[in-house]
Amino acid sequence: MSLLQFTPATRHEAKARVALIGPTGAGKTWTALEWATVLAGTEGRIGVIDTENDSASLYSDTYRFQSAAWRPPYDPAKLAAAIGDAARQFDVLIVDSLTHFWQGDGGVLDIVEQEGARTRNQFAGWKKGTPLWRGILDALIFAPCHVVVTMRSKMDYVQQQGSDGRMKVEKMGMAPVARNDVEYEFTVVGELDQAHRLTVT
Repeated sequence: MSLLQFTPATRHEAKARVALIGPTGAGKTWTALEWATVLAGTEGRIGVIDTENDSASLYSDTYRFQSAAWRPPYDPAKLAAAIGDAARQFDVLIVDSLTHFWQGDGGVLDIVEQEGARTRNQFAGWKKGTPLWRGILDALIFAPCHVVVTMRSKMDYVQQQGSDGRMKVEKMGMAPVARNDVEYEFTVVGELDQAHRLTVT
């Protein structure tokens, strides 16, 4: 008896898994709402889990969506459960921003540090933190709706020559503030810069 049951492959309506990465002020929330509006269509419902002090509400005159504010602590297990619940209510779910659940108050890094201090073993901290982070990603990947998440990027500064020939310092976004290789969990990854330019990477 075969361990797996194989059936003819068919093309089905895949759900988008979009990550938008950029520094503060790059336009991640606005871009997430714009993408969500396109994905939802004219009758679709959009939900926003907002950790950014209700910043999504600044765009309520332009976009139609429902928002739930999330205050600290940024418990990763509660987020995974909330994603599972909200994904059944909406056609597109935005998590703005996932970074808080990685490095915010009560997020994965806090849990790893507390558990490591409690057991005096850093690896014990990751033994607890890794499944919690994986739980968030699994909730996003297997959600029965489109998903758009934003993540802050680590900041760096570079000197570039301006159009007037003078050198100027520009703030550049780097890797997302999240666990390494998180980008590979998404089907589309876009990086935004301070000039609000989006590059799909």
